[in-house]
Amino acid sequence: MVNLLTKLSIVCIILNLFITSIIQTEATAKEPDTQQITTTLTLQEKKTLLEIARKTLISAVKYNTGPEIDDEELKKFERLQKRSGTFVTLKSKDQLRGCIGNIFPNQEVYKAIARNTISSAFYDRRFMPVTEHELNNIEIEISVLSDIMPIKGHDEYDVTKHGIIIRKGDASAVFLPQVATEQQWDKEETLNHLCRKAGLPQNGWKENGMQFSVFTAEVFRETDFHDKGQPKQDK
Repeated sequence: MVNLLTKLSIVCIILNLFITSIIQTEATAKEPDTQQITTTLTLQEKKTLLEIARKTLISAVKYNTGPEIDDEELKKFERLQKRSGTFVTLKSKDQLRGCIGNIFPNQEVYKAIARNTISSAFYDRRFMPVTEHELNNIEIEISVLSDIMPIKGHDEYDVTKHGIIIRKGDASAVFLPQVATEQQWDKEETLNHLCRKAGLPQNGWKENGMQFSVFTAEVFRETDFHDKGQPKQDK
């Protein structure tokens, strides 16, 4: 147990240094590109992001290091240089194993994917850190978010299309667009669960003072490809 705790401490220190280096690189750039992704990602761009996430996961879990990312090579993917909100979801045998992301576009999408992969593997407080023996069972899902759009009320929320953010006072919570579909929830069930996630009364979404925002997302996963990144062949 002591050895495990020591190893996890070392991992956290190394990965924090890696994340910090990404942020510092971003902060010192002379002219950061703050334009968000506004068009659909290509198949190759999706594959590249999944490969970055997989390499990041392996490097972090097996070798206690950050990934080797070729920034020069990635310059050919213009849209991956844009900034966007992103989430990385880890699943093991169809069960959630970690999910962390950023709603707002504070980093280039490929850097955000690397950072959120590490966070999902090690810093999701609902789960123990991912271990090496789990790697072959972990499937990676990526969500690249649109702009966040405030709405007047829950009537404007489309549960079949939108991700949703609620906020009241200091309490807030978010669901990605695919959550309601995967859980087979209708709108009321989704909002009830979201309020509980935020630590609010189940029917809090019906009360005055609740703020709502929605977004859409491009969602793609390794199960859309063969062999952790090889495209499936059309039948």
